[in-house]
Amino acid sequence: MEFSIKSGSPEKQRTGCVVVGVFEGRKLTASAQVIDRAAKGFLTEVLRRGDLEERPAPRSSCRA
Repeated sequence: MEFSIKSGSPEKQRTGCVVVGVFEGRKLTASAQVIDRAAKGFLTEVLRRGDLEERPAPRSSCRA
């Protein structure tokens, strides 16, 4: 798989896949909100349907 990281207005990017952040409580990050508005609420609808389960992130520790 090949991927690239781009900066700029998220709603203006042309791509087949996008990764955005969703906080606990199904709260979209600022970038995800911009993309959601451009996609006419698609991300909000996916979250509302429950297609993404809320679960704790794996924890790891690092000792110096």
